[in-house]
Amino acid sequence: MKRRALPLPAVLALAACLLLPLLAQAQPPHRPAEGAVKPVDPNKPVPGKFTSPKLKGWINDVPDTGQFLPDSVWLLRVGPRVHTVGDYVAKWFTSYPEYRPASDSAGRVQFLSSLLHKDVLGMTALALNRPPAFEDRLALRETRQRSLASAVYQRFVRDSVVVTDAEVRTQWEGFKWMQHFRHILLADRMTADRVRRELISGQITWAAAVKKYSIATNDKGPGGELGWVTRDKLDPNVAYWIYGLKPGETSQPVQDNEGWHIVQSIERKPVEPPSYEAMERLLRGQVIGVKSGLLTERLLALLRVQNQLVYDTANVTFASKAFRETVKYTQQPMGASMEIDGSVPEFAPADTARILARWKNGGRYSLGDLIHAYSDIPPMLRPALNRPEAVFGYVETSVLEPSIAEYGAQKGLEKDPLVTGPVQEKLEELMVEHMYQDSVFTKIWVSKDERKAYYQKNLPLFFTFPTVRFAAITRPSKAGSDSVEKALKKGMKAEALLAADSAAGRVSGSIQTRQQNDQGPYHKALFEEMRPGDTQVRGPDKNGDYVVLQVLAYDGGRQLSFEESEQLIDESLQNQKSEKALNEMIGRLQKRYEVSMRPELVMLVKLVDPTLE
Repeated sequence: MKRRALPLPAVLALAACLLLPLLAQAQPPHRPAEGAVKPVDPNKPVPGKFTSPKLKGWINDVPDTGQFLPDSVWLLRVGPRVHTVGDYVAKWFTSYPEYRPASDSAGRVQFLSSLLHKDVLGMTALALNRPPAFEDRLALRETRQRSLASAVYQRFVRDSVVVTDAEVRTQWEGFKWMQHFRHILLADRMTADRVRRELISGQITWAAAVKKYSIATNDKGPGGELGWVTRDKLDPNVAYWIYGLKPGETSQPVQDNEGWHIVQSIERKPVEPPSYEAMERLLRGQVIGVKSGLLTERLLALLRVQNQLVYDTANVTFASKAFRETVKYTQQPMGASMEIDGSVPEFAPADTARILARWKNGGRYSLGDLIHAYSDIPPMLRPALNRPEAVFGYVETSVLEPSIAEYGAQKGLEKDPLVTGPVQEKLEELMVEHMYQDSVFTKIWVSKDERKAYYQKNLPLFFTFPTVRFAAITRPSKAGSDSVEKALKKGMKAEALLAADSAAGRVSGSIQTRQQNDQGPYHKALFEEMRPGDTQVRGPDKNGDYVVLQVLAYDGGRQLSFEESEQLIDESLQNQKSEKALNEMIGRLQKRYEVSMRPELVMLVKLVDPTLE
């Protein structure tokens, strides 16, 4: 189907937050245009080859030789407000990625202009002195609590983390070898600690422990075999704790999203590492993340004690068994597919009354509370709660956030800029929304004649995308794929061939449907080279497998009627009129303020997430 115009809620968010230019109109093409490939600049500096006595590191593939501006340099003045380089970088990385422009010079100037527009609207809206409504006060209270919790994390966790160059270089040293690992995967920390004690004391052999305790389902071999692994293939938190193991050593239990791992190094072999300069910033950020996690856990442990927070482990375990993995990756003939399960488990009324956690003064958190909060999360964002540890973490976040905020207030963070700033910005955002509604949105109207005229003028926009239905069948050898292709050309149905494979106990492929606007493997062949009934053999892939493609059906798309398109047209025209009216209002209001901009300096801004510094 056609791409939809930017919806009104996005316009409101844009006016309140970044005010980047809106889409003037939707332009869904019949066939997505392929962007031109940028030529490689032979003079572009390359990490590992570029050398300079002034080199401090690499910023977005650019060597840092001291040319970047300090945070205190100003870039924009709007009346009494001043935006420095530090402000620019912070606002860039806290802005909505969906509306953030490219980081080239044009995009950076565009972002600087959006800050100008935001200030003009914000100062004007605040000057109207509109009393906050009940919903506004509720939003401000939520912002205060969230900001206090974030300030606690920043002041008592992040600001306490110290990472030395020696620590970063130690992590980089791990890139000089590959490790051959094996592991035992456990569901919880208590079991993992007990199994490790049994292993270290010699009460049980590794093979017996794997067979008796490990819950892993995708090991590469018996005995918990993980094979040869380079450091960059591991979760950074896991790599920090296990990649320094020497052959024969066994790690302390380490957690990732699968559970708790006990890892043993079997052997090493040397490899060529990437340059230290190219990896230094990334590794420093990873070490900061690990140390921050440790300090966060200490803070939470303190708050658990203060709030007398206790869990009912049996009920937490019961709850976790009803949840599913939210994201599952499956290897398909044409690449890996991601399946998202956003379902919410159902429980009997008696079970929803089960108490998962209790705290002082009669506080309690039930399974019903968990399900209610979980249901409010968009399916794409729901965390996996299919392990007790994950449920513990989710409940703890919900229960302790008010306590973290109160802890911050007790420690004097109420007047910290990390709290006052977001609260003031939220108030300004709410006032801009009200001003936008009163001055722009309520005055926008689109007639039926305008919608019909727009439809007739832009008929190519209201056309469904072409769709292809095809079979993809894999074979481990060229001879096998040729045999499949021959059978298909003789008239054998792809469905029958896949059914025969399934009856023989193997999954060898699938029947898929793809729209032209949905990119995927072999896209050009399916939409430009092949016709219904055509077959192609592709391969071998990196695993040595071959895939046989056959186009089963092709739908070239159809023209949508005016009635089918009318709602989309109305939204598109409203967005266009809203954007025009908003820009005109900004132009009028901007004359009230003295404005100074320095767009020529934006490419000298070190555009790096400040949380990684």
